Amino acid sequence: MDNLRQLPENKKCFDCHEKGTMYVVMNFGVFVCSTCAGIHREFSHKVKGISMCNFNDEEVKTLTVNGNANQQKKLMGEWSAKSSPEPPKSETWKMKEFFNAKYKE
Repeated sequence: MDNLRQLPENKKCFDCHEKGTMYVVMNFGVFVCSTCAGIHREFSHKVKGISMCNFNDEEVKTLTVNGNANQQKKLMGEWSAKSSPEPPKSETWKMKEFFNAKYKE
């Protein structure tokens, strides 16, 4: 699992771009930081700690096929920073709104 996390695109959080991904969101196959993992849990997404959990072959395959780069194209392909800028990580309520738009809408 650590070899997937070490890929350049997976070293930064999918959501806030902070270095140091310690979690994965299995619903989307992305690598995230601890703050964003907490927000995903609030949305009832399946979050697993990279160093604390075991991953079966199917989960490793999901993360290999998806990952941050591929999901960026899929989930954010039509997104425009001009019309909907990413909020700062320090504004948790804005991050939650952004997550709602990104993952539910």
